[in-house]
Amino acid sequence: MKRWTLAFLCLALVMLTFLVVPAQAQGDALKDADAAWNEKSYARALELYRKALNAGNVRDREEIEYRIAVSLGKTQKWDEAITAANALLGKTEWKARVLYWLGRLHTVVPHEGYKVGGKTYRGQDYPKVAGAEKPAAIYLGEEDAQATLDFFEQAKIQAQIERRKAQVSRYSTPIHPLSSEEEIDLNFDLAAYLPTREQAKFIEALDKAWKDGRKTVVGNVDNSKPYDPKWNLPTKVLYLYNEIKTLDNTRDKHDTVLSLLAKGMFLRAYRQHMDSWAQWHDEAKKTNITRPYPFDELDAIPVWREAVKNYPRDPIADRILILIAQTHQQNNDLIKALAVYQELIQKYPKSKWISDARANIQQITKREISLDTMGQQPPDKAAKINLNTRNLKTIKFTAYRVQLEKVLTQPDKLNDFGIQFTEWQRNFGSIANARQFFGEKVADWNFKTKDKGNYQGVYETIDTPLKELGAYAVIAESANVRSARLLIISDLAILKKTDRDEALAFIADARTGAPVNGANVILKETYGDFDNQNNDRERVSIARGQSGEVGFFTKKLVKGHNIYSQNVQAFAWMGNRYAMTGRTYYGGYGDNQEEAKVYSYTDRPVYRPTQKIYFRQILTRRVTGGDQEPMKGVPVRVTINNPKGEEIYKQTLTSSEFGTINGEFVLPTETPLGEYHVQAYVEQTKQNVAASGGSRFRVEEYKRPEFQVTIDAPDLAVKPGETVAAKINAKYYFGSPVPNATVKYTVRRSSWWANYHFPHPYEWLYSYWGVGDYDTGRRNIGGEGAGEIIK
Repeated sequence: MKRWTLAFLCLALVMLTFLVVPAQAQGDALKDADAAWNEKSYARALELYRKALNAGNVRDREEIEYRIAVSLGKTQKWDEAITAANALLGKTEWKARVLYWLGRLHTVVPHEGYKVGGKTYRGQDYPKVAGAEKPAAIYLGEEDAQATLDFFEQAKIQAQIERRKAQVSRYSTPIHPLSSEEEIDLNFDLAAYLPTREQAKFIEALDKAWKDGRKTVVGNVDNSKPYDPKWNLPTKVLYLYNEIKTLDNTRDKHDTVLSLLAKGMFLRAYRQHMDSWAQWHDEAKKTNITRPYPFDELDAIPVWREAVKNYPRDPIADRILILIAQTHQQNNDLIKALAVYQELIQKYPKSKWISDARANIQQITKREISLDTMGQQPPDKAAKINLNTRNLKTIKFTAYRVQLEKVLTQPDKLNDFGIQFTEWQRNFGSIANARQFFGEKVADWNFKTKDKGNYQGVYETIDTPLKELGAYAVIAESANVRSARLLIISDLAILKKTDRDEALAFIADARTGAPVNGANVILKETYGDFDNQNNDRERVSIARGQSGEVGFFTKKLVKGHNIYSQNVQAFAWMGNRYAMTGRTYYGGYGDNQEEAKVYSYTDRPVYRPTQKIYFRQILTRRVTGGDQEPMKGVPVRVTINNPKGEEIYKQTLTSSEFGTINGEFVLPTETPLGEYHVQAYVEQTKQNVAASGGSRFRVEEYKRPEFQVTIDAPDLAVKPGETVAAKINAKYYFGSPVPNATVKYTVRRSSWWANYHFPHPYEWLYSYWGVGDYDTGRRNIGGEGAGEIIK
């Protein structure tokens, strides 16, 4: 009996050994796979997990399949990763972590690829497939972006369900709900991703509600309810950030602080965008209104304040504090910004943001003063100055006479490429250095600024006691801050003109326009050129003299093949009467005496379909001396393109002895309406000349208007505050008035600058500074046009 028992026991041990060894080997494989997973060696983890799974008898199979799907994605086996994750999603009871992974996966997968039948191959590699069907290239960027959002939202819904189920679960099998840390990450990811997908949809919904007359509801976030994808954008984002506080079960509550930081960042961006949307012009009431929107009462700063107050020892509390200060500063609330910067220094003296806080405090409290003397001003009335100050209450002014010609005509300044006549700093230097040029002191006075102690800049235009002809150095100083500018009171004026070959200055009396004879004039030409080694050099050429009997003074410009970027400035004086100009760029023309021009026009600006167009081009060539002569016997290629860019006419014509070509073209019956382009090309000739030019016309289905509307406005300028009367007159073309017509008018305000140019050859034919330019825009009817609407 004992021998039988012993034999049975030995047999059992042998069989047990056969059973235990594979399980032990399997345990070692899983242990190695877990080690590779933990050290993020995903390719090795993938191999080991697959071996363990194939060996069978795995207790936590879902966990291994999940890690296989993740490892496939980490090793960029995109299609396999998506297939594996979707397969697991279809059978697991715990879907949130799989959905979350699919959402993250769709943000990193290649969005380009190929499709064969119903199968997708992601990436740039052309797939090798059996069969005759060729792979078709596809781009899945939009689909992947929407899939990311859908997976994230499904994961959020499922995470809340599984969290409740896990609390009451008594399953003996492993369970895999999202941990609190994972669900917090999901909330951060979803909250950050939502605005990229739903911002436009949210605005469209608000626009529709406003158009339909429905009042915009006040925003409400109820974290006692489960997440709902039907909520609007801000409700979703705020809900997710609010929930993180309840999910965060750590001692330091750092995720809670991060959620408050992110919530404030969202609110700041949201408010900036929505405040712009809220501004609305009500056409019916002719007034501007502010439209309400959800959560328009929320602000970022109180949210950030909550983080600093409740978690002052958090590692980013100091960063949040400086963010609060910077936001106050961006909102131009400098008193609050200064207080927060000082709070940061006091509470966190070892913070790395201390230097930023101190720099901003210095910037906010900095005393500043600057002057603008508003250009040349007329005599016999108080000259004005634009004054900009900050953190200064009282300004002391001093004015000195200056013999300006002694400053500007010094050889070192006159021959300096970079110095302009109108510059203070480079001509006079510092105030201490400039005193050597000062003459007698002619005035000093004090001025009290409108500074309110709120660290804001103050801009004011003030009167000076200076009225007499002359050049003055005006110095403003307060609390060791100084600024100086040149003020010119003069009745002398310069009109400067530069053409291809010379610069001309006309010296005149600014009040009468009469020419001034005998004025001292300097024309300073600056330009660049290249030497034989192709070195770029800055050059100056000076012409000095006096204006003639008719007030003119000219300078021949420097010419050469390597000349470019030419500028001319002028300075004139006669006793204590001064005038000057800044630099005027007129380009670099070189010495190409054969430059050609093409002037193109049609017989009318607008046509109907089927009508005949007559076009003409005039060709000229520039010759020595700057004159233009006709280009005779030159082949010219003429094309006409319709609004779609289609070429509807092409012909090569030869110019006549007068340098002209003429042609005609009948518009098709079904031709599109809109703007057409006529273009003429001169191919390169023996004289190395090439040119092109064109014109435009419109094709419209129009009919002649039955009546015309005219407006008689005042011919003379009016002053601010005066009443302006305008007469609107409507008459039929046969002369009778148009009675009982509804009249709509719009008054707009726009800036205007006086402009003048010397006449040019053919300027009636082509555009020069807007002269003769064909305006292709439609007439301003019914309130269209530019400028601020006044009435």
